[in-house]
Amino acid sequence: GKLLDSYSSKTVSIIGIGLFLFASIGGGLAIKSWSIVLARMIQGASAAIFVPTIYSIIFRHFPQEKQGQIMGIIGLAVGIGLA
Repeated sequence: GKLLDSYSSKTVSIIGIGLFLFASIGGGLAIKSWSIVLARMIQGASAAIFVPTIYSIIFRHFPQEKQGQIMGIIGLAVGIGLA
């Protein structure tokens, strides 16, 4: 939330998703166990940046009657991704 006070939600979400992407690539290419742990820590920190930002964008830019539908679509995408 504090980042959104200083920067636009688009900028914060792109930075968070970019960090998550690079940490995912780093974790996938990791050879040592400490590098996997480091990549997962960076993934957690970057997810803490972009996930609340996405919900902030939803609540700010979509009408109230559509917000539940959009949240459901995001939940569906997350569920499929985990499967």
